[in-house]
Amino acid sequence: MRVFIWFLRFLSWFPLPVIHAMAWPAGQLLRLSKRHREVSRKNLSLCFPELTDTERNTLVRQSLYEFAKSVFEAGANWYWPIDKINTKVKKIHGMEFVHAAKNEGKGLILAAPHFGAWEWAASYLPFLFPGEVLYLFKPSGNPALDKLIESKRQRGGGQPVPANSRGLRQLLKGLKIGKVAGILPDQQPRKGDGAFAPFYGVPALTQTLIPSLLQRTDSKVVFIVMRRLPRGRGFELHIIPADEEIYSADQPTALAALNRGVENCIAIDPKQYLWAYKRFGLRPNNEPRFY
Repeated sequence: MRVFIWFLRFLSWFPLPVIHAMAWPAGQLLRLSKRHREVSRKNLSLCFPELTDTERNTLVRQSLYEFAKSVFEAGANWYWPIDKINTKVKKIHGMEFVHAAKNEGKGLILAAPHFGAWEWAASYLPFLFPGEVLYLFKPSGNPALDKLIESKRQRGGGQPVPANSRGLRQLLKGLKIGKVAGILPDQQPRKGDGAFAPFYGVPALTQTLIPSLLQRTDSKVVFIVMRRLPRGRGFELHIIPADEEIYSADQPTALAALNRGVENCIAIDPKQYLWAYKRFGLRPNNEPRFY
């Protein structure tokens, strides 16, 4: 791990266009990895069956390069001054949806899928919401790495909370007093901790946390993605309103709306979604596994 940390420090010495250029060979290596390549291809065949093989393979190559960028830009995200990180966000789309939600005086959930530079978004959000941001994170099992990630996410003023009962209590308390909570909506939960809902028409085990928090705290929710601009020119933050059905007390209705929100995020730039993630890893009713 020490070598990896020094590698990230080394990368932080370079400007963003150079960092992204340096990620290109890593993206090609990921394409040679059967696991990353085949999981990406399977996900795309499930979600976009209308694509030709050539179109699908192109999207696999592009998305793995974007994944490599997210790893390489972690050096800048961890070690650049916060002010420098913030200047790389060139434009915000949809801030009016945040204003509308905050004007009601309620808590706000930011549903941030595995899209583009989601870790850059985590560093930037405390700039938009000073002293208000809580991040839900799942410990990796490596205490040293978890401590490092937690310290880096706190640099801008955000407060990480663990994905356990203690963290849930912190989220509930924070949302009830009008704070902002960042949560990944597309992370597959453990079996028994979620429910199946359609994602691009395919049943996907979906976390129930966001609909549950909405019901228990009367908060609002929007979706956010940090989209990379070409040639390392920076990023654009997109804020997308949620389908009103996400507030339904009927869980299947709310979960379907949650997944539609993720689909709307992906539509902004499909190649920037993390297709290498086993989103359909667990299947309902003992159906055969996809991976």
